Amino acid sequence: MKLDKQGKLEQFPPINGVYKRKDGRWFMRPDAQSEGAELPEDMARQIRLDLRIERRMGNPLNYKSRAFHNEIDCHQTALRAIGMGDSARNLFRFPNERFKTFQSLDETTSYIRDAVGKKMGLAQIKGSAEMIWHSFLTGVDELGRIICFERGTGEDSSFYVVLFEDIYKSYESYAEREMYGVIMFPIYWAVGPVDEIKQSSLTQTAKIKK
Repeated sequence: MKLDKQGKLEQFPPINGVYKRKDGRWFMRPDAQSEGAELPEDMARQIRLDLRIERRMGNPLNYKSRAFHNEIDCHQTALRAIGMGDSARNLFRFPNERFKTFQSLDETTSYIRDAVGKKMGLAQIKGSAEMIWHSFLTGVDELGRIICFERGTGEDSSFYVVLFEDIYKSYESYAEREMYGVIMFPIYWAVGPVDEIKQSSLTQTAKIKK
């Protein structure tokens, strides 16, 4: 920390997390290589709250944070961050025709960049069945990297700001067999701008569902 021109302590951006710049813009980043992906204030505040809850989990007496952490899943985490209620989990998913499969990380990354540009996006993953495996948020930093916010699944169910390649490698490994390194079934990806999703009829229905 150092003093700014007004003599106040200057807050340095976190190496991993969400922060607000002096000009009022919000960013999330997984490391110190860039400023991170810019995101709207309401979304940034919700993500920062989730990350704070994660840190509070270290206190065994913090029952409220522990109960919240145990009940919310990756879909609810992503949807709540873009302003949709928890009841939206079973109401919103991309149509089947939006899901695509790719041969490499580079192809998948290009697809996401083309779909959302520099805007925040919502991404979903599924296998050959109808069930959605994972939902997470995407943004792009000034280096062109895709920055994501997610809640992990399974045993690793923490809240994270991560690079997209980490999510990609994790889910693609589900589809491979170590013995032969052959893809036994494809992984399907879908992504769209948050603004588009919030204007969809499914989103409007989800917001008023009790």
